[in-house]
Amino acid sequence: MDVRSTVYDIVAKAFAVPVEAIRDDMTPADIDSWDSLAQLSLVLELEQTFGVAFEPEDAFRIITIESIIDIVEEKL
Repeated sequence: MDVRSTVYDIVAKAFAVPVEAIRDDMTPADIDSWDSLAQLSLVLELEQTFGVAFEPEDAFRIITIESIIDIVEEKL
């Protein structure tokens, strides 16, 4: 499983944006639908897809798409 492309797919679904528009350096300021509720959905989907568990402090580390990829890779 390619972590980056899978994260991109999950982000696209969680934030209702085209996967082609996603870049590693994107932040909540770049995606209008990236709010706390959408981020919770994102984390739940990441946990389910990758079979990992996010700790509460991990949510604070999510500041870019790249940080999401890094957190998932650390947990695998």
